[in-house]
Amino acid sequence: MSTIFIITTLGFAVLSALLSIKLKKARAERKAFVEKLSLAQSQLEELQAKEIADASLGEVDYFKSPKDKLMFLLLEVDGKRRNQLLGITPDMYDDNQAAKKWYKSLSLQVHPDKNPGDEDAAKAFDKLKELHTMMTL
Repeated sequence: MSTIFIITTLGFAVLSALLSIKLKKARAERKAFVEKLSLAQSQLEELQAKEIADASLGEVDYFKSPKDKLMFLLLEVDGKRRNQLLGITPDMYDDNQAAKKWYKSLSLQVHPDKNPGDEDAAKAFDKLKELHTMMTL
């Protein structure tokens, strides 16, 4: 009877070892798959960021003037895309001089004194001031 017990115990030990090896292999395969998926996702995000960065105001050709483009971007477009099209760069949040130069160049186009009676210009100027304030806080 003890021989049967020893054989059975050895059989369970071998089976346990085989299952352990299969489990380790499955975990390694899963880890490799997750790494590949993560790499593919980061490459996709890089491509999307590059496509957005390559876009410029020149793409939009149905405005009468650059001022009309600027007012449209300030009043109708929100978020990261708007900031890219307006020329806002991440370093402007740290460099007050760059933010001030950017602000002055655009504020001349939409300043209410330069556009008397134009309510949209006043709204666009307020939005521009708001963006500038966010950058220089």
